[in-house]
Amino acid sequence: INLIMLMKFTIIYYDDDQELLFITKRILTNKGFTVYCYSNTENILTDIENNQPNIILMDLSILPDGGAETLLKLQSKLIYQHIPVLFVSGNAYIAEITKTSGASGYLEKPFTINDLLKMFKLVTGSHVTVEAAMLL
Repeated sequence: INLIMLMKFTIIYYDDDQELLFITKRILTNKGFTVYCYSNTENILTDIENNQPNIILMDLSILPDGGAETLLKLQSKLIYQHIPVLFVSGNAYIAEITKTSGASGYLEKPFTINDLLKMFKLVTGSHVTVEAAMLL
């Protein structure tokens, strides 16, 4: 068994869509992930400090500042620059915004859990799969 499979994998997900937060958290929690969900990024620095995520999912239009502006705030803090940030959005320009903002990647809404797990693996280098997550 790869050691990465035995590690706790923590996700923070920011989205104003409460239903999507609920469903995503429930599915990922059932697969062994620790998931913290927030409907805005007002306290993002505290959220990160308290929850120590391996990855952050962020809706591009999250309040109060939007995903790209919030990412700039994170990138200005050296201690948080190592945390991959994935944008999630239905915005037609999400690929371009991801590239220009320096985000680690993106997922277009709607996305599947398998899409999400593939993106986790891509941006973290971890072999996080549905099967690996079930072993956690």
